Amino acid sequence: MKKMLLIVLVLLSFGCGNEIKTFSDNDIIIDVRSSSEYKKEHIKNAQSLPLEEIEENISSVVKDKDAKIYVYCQSGTRSAIALTKLEELGYTNVENLGGISDKFELEGE
Repeated sequence: MKKMLLIVLVLLSFGCGNEIKTFSDNDIIIDVRSSSEYKKEHIKNAQSLPLEEIEENISSVVKDKDAKIYVYCQSGTRSAIALTKLEELGYTNVENLGGISDKFELEGE
């Protein structure tokens, strides 16, 4: 019985994979999908910066190259490309959230 209780407690401490990702007020969340995809739904407080515009416009969105930046897209492919481009531009704290899904708090228009 003690062993079963211990297993349950360990599993609960790791969560069940259904946790909602939360962000701090200082985090910068960038949606690299198209503007029309962003308008349909997006992560709350995310900024739209389509992948094809990221190199040209990132400096107007993020001045501090050490700021925490999260990027995401529909499936994770474009956000992986965006992460690489941002790192090549000198951004040091970029994380790929992958594809938009129900693990994020979403907003739509």
